[in-house]
Amino acid sequence: MNNHHGSNENAQNSLTEVADIIKKKAEEQILRAYYTSVFEMSPLVDRFATWLLAGIGATSALTITNIESISNILPFTQIKIGLLILTVSALFGFVEKFLALDIQSTATQEAKLQQILKESSEEFYGRINEVKIVAATKNIDISAEVDTKVALEKFANAHPWYKRIQLRKRQTLEDAQKARLRRYYRQLTYTVLEFCGFLLFIIIVVASI
Repeated sequence: MNNHHGSNENAQNSLTEVADIIKKKAEEQILRAYYTSVFEMSPLVDRFATWLLAGIGATSALTITNIESISNILPFTQIKIGLLILTVSALFGFVEKFLALDIQSTATQEAKLQQILKESSEEFYGRINEVKIVAATKNIDISAEVDTKVALEKFANAHPWYKRIQLRKRQTLEDAQKARLRRYYRQLTYTVLEFCGFLLFIIIVVASI
């Protein structure tokens, strides 16, 4: 009777652990979906920043090319201040482009990695199950565990030393998504600063006429 009760308790604990794992995985998928919905805005922000950067470049080139004629309308000091503001705005735009490239390349890499891992895992488990069926008929125990640390270590060793340090850091999915979210908000901040700089240039020009 005690053995039967013990086996029921073990089965219950095992099922509870499986249910907790499934629940945790579902929560991670929901969290990933929320983060992904935010990162989908990154290309739109980048496109706006690119338009601004093109406008800043065209305005700077036009101002420098026609600086003599413009100096007849605006004080030379105001022209220099305006060009300085445009230069700072362009720097904000370049930083934004770097952050956008980092966010979007990481998202593309992650999606491709998930696709490859899904395909390879389906193939692996399909083949290993066939082997296990044959092995079971001969009372041979086959292990189906895959050591991902070995693959990650080989992948890290192929990179420069500074990248190896980053890859060997053990980050949870939530921590990695939080880091990318911070980069997205920095991208948004630099875009706003870029726009404000261009707007300030226009205000200075209008006020000086």
